[in-house]
Amino acid sequence: MAAVVSSVIAQAALGDRMAIEFPNLGDIPAGELPWFAVLGLLCGALSFLYIHGLGACHGLFRRSGIALWARPMVGGVLVGLIGILFPAVMGEGYEFIRGVIHGSAAEGSVLLLLMLVVLKIAATGFSLGSGNPGGSFAPAVFIGVMAGAAYGYVLRDFRLVQDVAPYAMTGMAGLIAGGLGAPITAILITIRHGGADGPEIILPVMTTVALCFFVMQLQRNVSVYTLEFLRLGIDLDRARQVDPLSLVRVRSVVHTGDFDELPADMPVRQALAQFKESAARWFVVRGEGGQFAGIVSLHEMRLAIAEEELADLLVLADITDSFQPRLHEEMSLKEALASFNATEAEVLPVFKDQEAGSEFRGVVSRQDALNAYCECTEQA
Repeated sequence: MAAVVSSVIAQAALGDRMAIEFPNLGDIPAGELPWFAVLGLLCGALSFLYIHGLGACHGLFRRSGIALWARPMVGGVLVGLIGILFPAVMGEGYEFIRGVIHGSAAEGSVLLLLMLVVLKIAATGFSLGSGNPGGSFAPAVFIGVMAGAAYGYVLRDFRLVQDVAPYAMTGMAGLIAGGLGAPITAILITIRHGGADGPEIILPVMTTVALCFFVMQLQRNVSVYTLEFLRLGIDLDRARQVDPLSLVRVRSVVHTGDFDELPADMPVRQALAQFKESAARWFVVRGEGGQFAGIVSLHEMRLAIAEEELADLLVLADITDSFQPRLHEEMSLKEALASFNATEAEVLPVFKDQEAGSEFRGVVSRQDALNAYCECTEQA
């Protein structure tokens, strides 16, 4: 309903006019179909470059140390420098796209078109990665048309094809299908741009889109919208097969203060007396300066004082396991359970991050992880 109402209003106000007008295509010889298949494979590779190029720019700004408020300014400067040398990469680029399609811009200049492909990926990455608002659909259209036109010019120079426009159109479809993960949208948009009287584009565009999407399937169907999910270990295409514990972070179940503590220099016999007065089954041991020294359980203390003469000689520091596995807040509970499987401990310490000397945040028990698993399974 929203799409229909939007289309009616747009056509009433602007007429039946599209942002990019492709020429009506003539007959496309059947002998050219293999070239569209090759274009599909190339679009798959280019989609992979586009997706991971944007992801790399996001990571670059995250690791740069630049203040969050200053990143959009830095990104804007980088995009501006590219735009000064190559104005065509600025904005949506529809005017330049029309010039390329109709032969009035970059005629036969394969090197220029390929440079624009690389620079458009860089400019889009700098813009989005720095936090500036923007989208990834128009850049995908621009990159696809430039790459498809460059490919068409190469084929035409070798006298393998006659017209470049069909390859520019199908290049656009390939990037929409591969980069955005929208093959059906890519086919429908391209057929619509090809005109109602141009059914000859259907088979070429479906060939290109199908092979491009096949390449992306080999890359776990990643798109500009799902790359960050995959980096977090969330595969949306296999959501039902994903262990629910991989989606839950340790920080959501950590106990930050509801536990008892003992000093590391306390004699084991005295600590055992403390246990008798408490309902706890384990204590957090604190060393000099209140630093975390480990976790000790009732079972460990009983083993330590099996010999009566040792009861007054040993202190908690002597029986505390300093090599116990350590968790961190951003670790998934699936990883946490793997750490539990590597030890007999029922409780493990949690720290802020993986760095040595990181701040102690609390503890997680094996039962906490199992309870979280049961809750995730019931919700699924």
